[in-house]
Amino acid sequence: MMAQDAAARSMAKKWSLDCVVSDGNTLLSTMGRAANYLYPASEGEKSFAPTPEDLAAVLNYVLDGQPLPKETAERMPNLRPGRWLHRATRALGLHSVWMPDVVILLKLDPKVALERIHDRGQKIDRHENADDLAQTHGRYQIALETMRRVKGEQSVITIDVNGKSPGEALQDALSALQPHILKQKAQRRDSKPLGTTATELAGGGIWKKVFNPRYLFSYFVPRFFSGAWREPFFPISKPGQRFLKEGYSGGVMKEIYDHNPKDVGLGAAIFQGYPLHRAVYDRLQLLTKNIEPELETRLRSQDQLNIFTAPSGFAYDIFRPLENIAHRAPALMKKVKLIAADLDPHGVLAPELSTRAAKLGINFEFRQGDLSEANFRNSCAAEGPFDLA
Repeated sequence: MMAQDAAARSMAKKWSLDCVVSDGNTLLSTMGRAANYLYPASEGEKSFAPTPEDLAAVLNYVLDGQPLPKETAERMPNLRPGRWLHRATRALGLHSVWMPDVVILLKLDPKVALERIHDRGQKIDRHENADDLAQTHGRYQIALETMRRVKGEQSVITIDVNGKSPGEALQDALSALQPHILKQKAQRRDSKPLGTTATELAGGGIWKKVFNPRYLFSYFVPRFFSGAWREPFFPISKPGQRFLKEGYSGGVMKEIYDHNPKDVGLGAAIFQGYPLHRAVYDRLQLLTKNIEPELETRLRSQDQLNIFTAPSGFAYDIFRPLENIAHRAPALMKKVKLIAADLDPHGVLAPELSTRAAKLGINFEFRQGDLSEANFRNSCAAEGPFDLA
C-alpha cells in the first residue's frame, strides 16, 4: 500500500492530475485494520480503542516528529518504527505516507459483505469474519472522525451502496467528488498562499531572483540595512525553505509563532529576525499578556465561554493564555468552547491545534474552509453567539 500511495503522488505531480483515486491509504488503513492483526476480536483479544485526539497526536508524531502526549504514549503501541519508516521512505525520495484530501466510505450491510466474501470463491482471510469486521468498522469510524478533525467535515463522504450496482456506486462517487475537484482547480488557478509569487523560489529559483537587476537595484540595495540582506540566506534554514515553497502558509506562520529565539541555528535566526517575522512573533507575545487577564476574568465569572477565532494566528493568541491559565486553574478549561476556522491548505494547523486542545481539555472544533465564502461564514456564525471573536 505504501508503494501504491507513493505512485499516486508521483502520478499527480508528473501529469498535473486533478484527481487520483486510490483503493485505501496507508495511514487510514493502518488506523482501521491494525487492531485486527494485533488484537483480533475473533480470538477474544481485548484492545484499547484510541480516540480521534489520540490518532491526531499519532499523525503529528509520525509525519512531523512532534512528541506524543504522555497519556497517549502510554496507551498506544510503540510508534517509533512508523516514524523511522516514514523518514526512510522520504530519504529515498518516496512520498508514501500522507493523508488524502477526501475519503469515500462505501457503506454496506455487514451481512451482505460476508455473503459477498463467501460467494467470490476465493480463500477467505482469517480476519474476514463477523467479529473482526465489526471491530474494523468501529476503528474506521474513529479514523474517519480523525480525518474530519484534521481535514474538515467535507473531507469524508459516505455513500450507501446497499442495493446499488458498481456502476451506480461509481456515479455517486463521481458526483460527490465533483465539487471538491472544482474547488481545488479554482484554488490552484486563482489563489496562492499569501507571500508567494509566480517566480519559482524553491530550489535554485531564489538565485535567479537575487541576481535579477531590478530586484538588486530597486529593492535589495536600498533596503539592505532594513532587513533585505537576510533574504538570500532563507534557503539555508528549514523555515526559510518552507517559506520559499509555501509563502506565508499556516505552517510557516506556525514556525514563526513557535520558535524559541534562544534555541535556533544561525540560518533560522536570520530568517526569524526578518523584520516582518520579528513583528509577528512580538505581536503574539504582547497579545498573550493582554488577553490572558480578560479570559481568566470571564472564565471565573461565567458558566461557559464561547470563542471563535479566524484565521490561524488568532487561535495562537488564545491558546497561549489558556495554557497559562490551565497551569493555575485546570478546572476552568471545562468551560471553554473554541471554534477555530482557517483555510489551512497544507493541512498542518488542524492536528496541531487539536492536540493542544486535547491537552487542555477544552471543547474544540477546527473548521477548514474559505472565509471569503458566504456559506462557510454563515455555517460558522450559526455556532454562535460567541463571547469572544
